[in-house]
Amino acid sequence: MNIKGRATKKDVGEAAVFCARYSQDWRDNKQDVVVHVFKGRDVYKDKKMKLGTFGVRKHDKIRVKKIDIEKL
Repeated sequence: MNIKGRATKKDVGEAAVFCARYSQDWRDNKQDVVVHVFKGRDVYKDKKMKLGTFGVRKHDKIRVKKIDIEKL
């Protein structure tokens, strides 16, 4: 999810719940989901990487609780 400008912790949390709700992990397991949070400048692409693959230099992890996902 792309948040323009300065994002508050609440904005990032809401985006994490949204991403978790539509993730394959949630679809398959229906448990808490771990979402990675990173900025666009931390994304990179090497020529050795396959088409559609990218790397992330620095990321944080947010655990989204099952209850929060079900509320959405």
